[in-house]
Amino acid sequence: MPRYLFSWESFNVSLVDELARGEGWPGAGSGDARQWLSAKVVRPNDSFVHRHKRTLIDGWLAQSPSLFDVVRQLQDAGFGGHFADIRTVNEGIEFLHGCRNTTHFRRRIRERLIHAGDVDRPRTQDNIEWVPRSVVLDPKKQALDGRKPYPFQQDAWAALNTRWAEAASTNIFQGALVMPTGSGKTYTAVHWLMSTVINAKQKVLWVAHRQELLNQAYKQFERCASVAKSEKLKLRVVSGAHSATTQIDKADDIVIASIGSLARRPEIARDLLNDPDRVVVIDEAHHAAAKSYTDLLATIADRVPRKVLGLTATFTRTTETERPILKRLFGAKPLFEVGLQGLIESKILARALEVNVRTGIDAEKGMTEKDRFAVSRFHELSEEHQERLAQESGRNKLVIDHYLQNATKYEKTLIFAINVQHAARLATLLQQSIPAEQRKRVEYVASYRPDGSKLSQDEIFADFRKDLGSEGSIDVLVNVQVATEGVDFPKLKTVFLVRPTGSEILLRQMVGRALRGPAAGGTEEAYIVNFTDDWNLLREWRTPLADVEGVALVEPPKPSKEATLPKAPMDGLPPEIPWTTLLEVSRDLLAQNAGSIRAFEVVPTGWYMLEGGKVGTGTIPVLGHQRVCWDALKTKLDAMSPEAVQVLDEGDLYEEFFGGCDEPKPNSADFGTVVEHYELDGEPMTFVELEARKKFDPRVIAQKISDEDLGERAKTALLKERYVGIAAGIYPSIPIFWSAVEAELVALRDPELAARTVYAVPVFEPRPDEMLPRDGTHDLEVLLRETLVQGATLLKLPNLPGDPSVEWSARLLKGWFGKAHMSDMPGDGRIIINVLLQSKQISADTLRFLLWHEYLHLFLRAGHTTEFRDRERMWPGVQAADRELDNLPERFGVKFW
Repeated sequence: MPRYLFSWESFNVSLVDELARGEGWPGAGSGDARQWLSAKVVRPNDSFVHRHKRTLIDGWLAQSPSLFDVVRQLQDAGFGGHFADIRTVNEGIEFLHGCRNTTHFRRRIRERLIHAGDVDRPRTQDNIEWVPRSVVLDPKKQALDGRKPYPFQQDAWAALNTRWAEAASTNIFQGALVMPTGSGKTYTAVHWLMSTVINAKQKVLWVAHRQELLNQAYKQFERCASVAKSEKLKLRVVSGAHSATTQIDKADDIVIASIGSLARRPEIARDLLNDPDRVVVIDEAHHAAAKSYTDLLATIADRVPRKVLGLTATFTRTTETERPILKRLFGAKPLFEVGLQGLIESKILARALEVNVRTGIDAEKGMTEKDRFAVSRFHELSEEHQERLAQESGRNKLVIDHYLQNATKYEKTLIFAINVQHAARLATLLQQSIPAEQRKRVEYVASYRPDGSKLSQDEIFADFRKDLGSEGSIDVLVNVQVATEGVDFPKLKTVFLVRPTGSEILLRQMVGRALRGPAAGGTEEAYIVNFTDDWNLLREWRTPLADVEGVALVEPPKPSKEATLPKAPMDGLPPEIPWTTLLEVSRDLLAQNAGSIRAFEVVPTGWYMLEGGKVGTGTIPVLGHQRVCWDALKTKLDAMSPEAVQVLDEGDLYEEFFGGCDEPKPNSADFGTVVEHYELDGEPMTFVELEARKKFDPRVIAQKISDEDLGERAKTALLKERYVGIAAGIYPSIPIFWSAVEAELVALRDPELAARTVYAVPVFEPRPDEMLPRDGTHDLEVLLRETLVQGATLLKLPNLPGDPSVEWSARLLKGWFGKAHMSDMPGDGRIIINVLLQSKQISADTLRFLLWHEYLHLFLRAGHTTEFRDRERMWPGVQAADRELDNLPERFGVKFW
């Protein structure tokens, strides 16, 4: 890195003063410390870090977001014990002070120090992309991944679940997930692996051919970790920059490895590939026909059992000679495929209109050996090479002229410049080319401003998000790296690619800024203006967009910072209610589905107050579906003397009143408290409704939006008003809260699409006209065995996986005819059938269909997805069975479902 790229401007005054004094600065009377230190120490070296170890730790790292990165890197290198659990700043500082001031230690500190002061850092060459060699994650302590999956991603999960369920019988799981580049292939695959493969106590080997793909996979596994149910998860990254292949441990749950590292140690690779409990994922699966892959993967191509998943955007774009190899590995047809055109037509993706502008600049003019090394080693241009292109006045003029000629068509435009000086230069040239009163509509953002001016990046972004031409709007924004990812500009229509890059991922990120379709809050069309230079030896740089097949949408936006679980009672609610526990249950539900309406259903509708007697005052939270059970228990206990209550069997009593209650049931401690209260002659317990709940209930909010026909501005204001208290405790961000409200709006428009859970409510004293004649006609276990045999024939499998149990409900239930309680393995779980149907009035054929319906939930581990419905309709007599169940209210007057 050239010395001029480092600046002390990024560091606070007190740190600079202390460092300057340590270097011999005479004091304030002799001038500004920052200027003095900048002249004395143009760029920190090893000796500088050696002299100022304590100052850099206490004065800089203690306040720096780099602290834990530095600690993790040093631990990864063997300092202070690799597995030391360091969570707080004080623990991190203590760890660093305890490290010996060795060359390796100083190098790590120096790299981060230079990175912090780097005024124009090339992201592909520094430590910003560092990921650890191995890490142990605790899913319960990981932040929730708040991204809301698109329908096509949910369809992909359904297809994967189906193939996974079939594999439980055939011992063969293979297939390719084909999605356009940038459409979230990695997120889709990793989320499914965490929720299905890892939760089934199996392991993953993820293979890719480039370093940036390994890093990308690691980050996705880390973000999706909260979905896993494991106590601990061990991830290892294997490449020339991370762990060696020999360091792979059998205890590693997830191994993310480069094909090169595996190929160099084939005996270790084969041990991994032959592990029947490890799913092998090939990223960019169209490369799997290359010799480096085929030599290794030949060991599993025809093996049974085998589990292989390919990810690609270009499964069909292979040569005739390669297709048989890919067919052996992944099957003849993709497991799931979504096309670019489909995403455009569904409005998730804007229609990309590529515009190529030839600059006529010889991009290789003046190339040095150092420049060539940078391209060959990092697949990126050196800083010197970039600076030469940035100074090409003819190239810069062409960029400005092209925008001015097309400003009306391009509308909101984001320009990716080469470096900071280039961004400032382009912004100035454009401002000078338009009337003075419009110059504030052009701005730039970078890690610093060469003229020393101070502008808030957040304010610039806010102005860039305003409507085109509105008061205070920025309509053209030039940037360097700052707006590449993690920011959202819904009104953006055009991207200028003025910075050459050889990184496909960086290119995707730049292009993706403009490709959000109307359904994702973006535009119908997007212009991708590609300024291409002349390349001779480096021909692959001529048309970089050609390598990004089916340029598509970027990953869903990052969620807001996770809300902290309230530690104290909210909204004046009783402190005895275990809010933290209840909210954690909600978060667990959200971890499985970020838009889950169920998350709010664990909030009590009220509580029973226990007063008098010898126990003292107590509070028992009551969920909505539990209320009728508690009421029935109260009726019984109210009529009994304390002596009579004392001789009751507590286990039998619980089973009598809550055996038929849907999950989640009341905890035994609350139940025991109520029984003890009555044993000690307490007052009859009274119910208090939680009125505050309605204010935050997504269903109530959706009804208000619908009834009052609120517009976008009013809806936004309402959501912000309601996103406090209980809502903020449950939902990590407003977008996730909004997704729950949005799902309820859909349910209001079409009840068939309601995503909420239907809870069963036991009927304690049914009237005769509410019951069918109960005569013990049907044997559920026999019917289930018959159903499984017929189902295996329908699905053309040797047998259906799992060993599900089945039973009648303890009581007549309102709410559903049957329910499946899933386990983590396909086909395993528990099926409960409403005892209402234990009657000769219900045909055995209808019960077999109902069992088939519930078994499919266990088999696919999914709700009523398209995959589910397709297999449900395979059942012979499905229409007759549906008709019989749907007509029960008319035939017998029962109205429980």
